[in-house]
Amino acid sequence: MRKLLLLVIVLLVIITGCARQTTPPPQLDNKTAAIVNGEKISTVDFERRVEKKKFVLTAQGTDFNGPSREHALTMLREEVIADLVRETLLMQEATRLKLIATDAEVEAVIKEIRANFPDEATFQATIQARGLTVEAMHKYNRLQLTRQKLVQYWGGEDKLQERLAEVEKKAKIRINDQVVERILQEI
Repeated sequence: MRKLLLLVIVLLVIITGCARQTTPPPQLDNKTAAIVNGEKISTVDFERRVEKKKFVLTAQGTDFNGPSREHALTMLREEVIADLVRETLLMQEATRLKLIATDAEVEAVIKEIRANFPDEATFQATIQARGLTVEAMHKYNRLQLTRQKLVQYWGGEDKLQERLAEVEKKAKIRINDQVVERILQEI
């Protein structure tokens, strides 16, 4: 009887273990510019970053309309994708180490920034004029505070860069070239 009961338990474990469905890895789609270790980078984030980077590069003299347009777009694509991938890897590493900046830390920085304005309306008007949102400011400041924590943890910026290079070598990164190229051609 014990052998039969043991056999039934083993079979149940095997059957339920085999029946357990695993979540398929995220797929590249029209809303995804890249996937880094299973984490999606949205086309919205890519487009926003492209616009900001294009603005900066144009101010520095890069011509996006002349004969060097293709070269400029290639440079823009590579820089933006590399930045977004590095930021994603940085946040993944910080998550692993439990060093993500807290909401309270981010709010303290935003509060400090707000204190530089006479009122909330002026603050909102200023960030909107710069093409920002409070949400984007939170995201940016969380990234910067988290980066500072990682720099301290690893003992300096150079050490952090070495660690991120190691992480990047092991990372599973997939770029949605079709979507990325379409977005670049539209700018």
